[in-house]
Amino acid sequence: DATLRRLVTDPVDGRLLDYGHTTYQPPQALVDFIIARDRTCRFPTSDTPAPACDLDHRLPYHDGGTTSEHNLQPLARRFQLDKTLHGWRLDSPEPGVLVWTSPAGRTYRVNPEPIGPTTDPDPPPF
Repeated sequence: DATLRRLVTDPVDGRLLDYGHTTYQPPQALVDFIIARDRTCRFPTSDTPAPACDLDHRLPYHDGGTTSEHNLQPLARRFQLDKTLHGWRLDSPEPGVLVWTSPAGRTYRVNPEPIGPTTDPDPPPF
């Protein structure tokens, strides 16, 4: 009668980070985590702030993609539509790194923004 369920939590605070297929819509704690982690849209050259983006399932939910930190990223609506309807492909060869492939076959690597102190000689005020 037992049901085993995989729960992936943040090792620091215990927050649940992977909801598998229990929900399509990410709970607010996961939304907050992804917005803090990524800060902006993850499409090449986009600087749309993450709170103004949709959270997109890299591997579509209906194709087996999970609602998890590893499968969600903020995308401005127009880029989410490009991915869904216009032939852009998205891969993630390592955590935090996205590789976009255009319909013409060109690839664009998007590395995560560093978190923490910057080496910029003129860092922006916070």
